[in-house]
Formats: sequence, C-alpha cells, structure tokens
Amino acid sequence: QASMAEQQTSAISSLKKEQRQHVILEAGVVQHSDRGGSTSATLEASANQQLPVALADLNGQGGKGEISMEMLTRFCNSTTDPTTVCKELQDFTGLSDDEFLKRMMRKGRFHFEGEHLFWNPVSASELAWYYSTSVDYLFANAIHSVYKGVVDYVAKKEYEPVLEYSGGVGSNVLAIAQRGIRVHYFGIGMAEYHFTQYRIMKHGLEDLVNFTKPFALKTGFRFDPIGGPLPQDGSLGSILAIDVLEHIPNYHLVVHEPIASGKEDLRVHIHAIIPMDEAMGPCMKYLGTVDGAKRWEKIAED
Repeated sequence: QASMAEQQTSAISSLKKEQRQHVILEAGVVQHSDRGGSTSATLEASANQQLPVALADLNGQGGKGEISMEMLTRFCNSTTDPTTVCKELQDFTGLSDDEFLKRMMRKGRFHFEGEHLFWNPVSASELAWYYSTSVDYLFANAIHSVYKGVVDYVAKKEYEPVLEYSGGVGSNVLAIAQRGIRVHYFGIGMAEYHFTQYRIMKHGLEDLVNFTKPFALKTGFRFDPIGGPLPQDGSLGSILAIDVLEHIPNYHLVVHEPIASGKEDLRVHIHAIIPMDEAMGPCMKYLGTVDGAKRWEKIAED
C-alpha cells in the first residue's frame, strides 16, 4: 500500500499551475487554526506589557515568549556573525536603542504572535498578505545565525548559482555572496526583502545577488511563490530551504519544482522538522547533514 507521501507525490501531475500558491499558502491556515488559546485575546498597548497567557501559549513559527537581553547581546556581539545584522538593522530602521531593543526582544506588542493575533488572517490569501507585510518577522528572523557549515559547502563555483528559498533577512545570502558566489534571494516578506537589498548594497555585492519575486511574466504577474521565483530551467547549482518546508502541509507536492530548476548535480540543503526521504524521491540521493540541515544530491531527472 502506498504511503501518504507517495500518494501525495503521485498527485503532482494533476496539480494545476494556478493552484501552486494555495499548496504553499494553506499551510499557515492549518497551522494557525490548530493552535491552542483564544484568538479573541487582546494585547495591551504598552510596549513593555507581558504577553497574555492565551497568546504566550500559541505555537507560532519561530518561538514564543521574549528574547532575553543576555541572549540578544551575545548574538549581536558575536564575532562568529560576519554580517553584523543587528547594527545594519538598526541603521536600516533608524530606531533608537530602546525602540530597537523592544522589537528584537519581542516585548509585548512587538512579538510576531501579537501581530498575527491583531490581523487574524482566516484565509490563504489573507495569510499570504500577512506574511508579505509583517514587520515583526523582520526583527524575529534577524536573530537567526548564518548556517556556516552549509555556506562553506555551497560557496563553490561548481555549486552556483545558489538559491535561498525564503531567505529571511539574507544572512546566508550575504555570507555566500561575500565569497564571490552568485546567489538568488527569494522571500515574500516585503520588509525582509528590502532590508536584504539594503545589506547587499551596503556591502557592494549587487552584481552577485539576484532578487526574485513571487510575480513574473510567466505567472501573469499574479502572486505565485513557486512559479514566480523558480527559474524551472535547470540552471540552479544549489538550493537552501531553511525552516520553511515544515510550514507546508503538502510539501511533497511542492518540493519537486525546485528540484526541476536545478542542474544535473544539484545540491539541496533542507533544515526542517519533517521527514524528507519520500518527498525527495528516487532522483535525489541523501548525503548526510551539516549544521543540522540535510544535504541531497540530484542523481536523475524527475
């Protein structure tokens, strides 16, 4: 009997192009509707107000509760973070020290769960717009460190161009480009997108980084986070997907399209809390892990 993953994978041939965005976007609707706590809870206006219990119990995408000053200071002053993301983000926003710290520490109304609770998206399209316009995720994702082991592996001419799918604030992209490797950035968050552009411009790496969008001529300039950014021409040397696939319940139906965009010896690095063996299929060979990310090599066409 075919497994659920195999059944889902076999359904890919019947998935219409105009349905692709719903496969990836409906993930958040399922995830958020499964949370505990009351979605009618309200937040106090004070920036320093603690999160209410109903909100703190939510299981969100990326952690709950506040970030301690000790943890934030250690991260921002880390000599292992070559991208100086904290200084760059504060310069980009123009915020004072106090204003910046409140947001980075996810205090009160500056926690991304509070932002989600305020807008309360109830459909796939509303959820997509929430992620596209989120401001708090800009600060939440800034604290994600560079995946140095993955960067060390893909930052080679034979593995370029590299695509980071859902690249957050661009720390991996910047680290790769600093080594002279061509890289594509994609993410639907507008604030993160523009902040990453700012960082690339500041470091003078515009010639090495291509910013892709979920809108393209081939998609009729309609929002499509799969068809828009993926070249689908076999040109990619490697793909990074860090902490994104677990938010897609039907990820088995999505993962084949990035693979189809890669060269014959494409390398794929995935960091996720979901099993990937069946989803990757027989055309991909598992090579082990680095920085907790599973590494795959394309050995045959899909």
